[in-house]
Amino acid sequence: MILTAVIFIIVGIVTWRLMQSSFNPVAHFLNSGSNNDETMQESELTKLLDTANSLYQSRNWLSAEKAYLRVLKFDHSHLFAYRRLALIYTYLHNYADAAECLELVMKSDATAADLQNYSTILHHAKRLPEAIEAMQRSFTLEPTLARATSLARLYGQAGDTAKQYESLRAAVEIAPDDPTVIDMITHLQKRKASGEIEK
Repeated sequence: MILTAVIFIIVGIVTWRLMQSSFNPVAHFLNSGSNNDETMQESELTKLLDTANSLYQSRNWLSAEKAYLRVLKFDHSHLFAYRRLALIYTYLHNYADAAECLELVMKSDATAADLQNYSTILHHAKRLPEAIEAMQRSFTLEPTLARATSLARLYGQAGDTAKQYESLRAAVEIAPDDPTVIDMITHLQKRKASGEIEK
C-alpha cells in the first residue's frame, strides 16, 4: 500500500513537471492528429486538382467535369474549379450550367477574363444584350484588342452600328495596324457606302 502511494505521488510529480514545461509531449501527441488531417486534406485536394487538370488538358471533358465536381465536393468554394467547369460546360454546349458556374465565381472575384468568358457563354445562349454588357465590363476592366473586336461584333449583331464603330475605334487605338481591325472597319464603311446600313 505504501508502495502504491509512492508510485502515485511520483507519477503525479512527473505529470505536473511535464505540464509545467514548454514542451508537453501528451498535448503534442493529442494535437498532432489535427495537423495531419489538414495536411492529408491539402494533399488529397492537390491530387484531385492534378487529376482534374490532367483530364482537362487532354480534353476528356466528361471525366474532367467529374473530377472538378469532386474537387468542389471537397472544397465547395474553390473558384478555379468553377472556372474550369464553366469552360467544360461551354465546350459541351451546356450554356446554362456554364453561366451558373461563372456567376458563382463573379460574386466573389470577377476578373476581366471571367466577364469575357461569361459574355461568350451568353452570346451562345442567345442572350445578346447581357453578352454585350458583360463584354463591355470586361473591356472596361482590361482593354484588349480581342475584347474590343468582340464587342464590335456583338454590337454589329445587335444592329448598333454607332457602338460597333466606337468599339472598332477603340481597337484601332490598341493596335492601329491590325489586319482584322482594318478589315472590320473597311467592311463597315462599305456597308455604309452601299446604303445597307445607316450612315
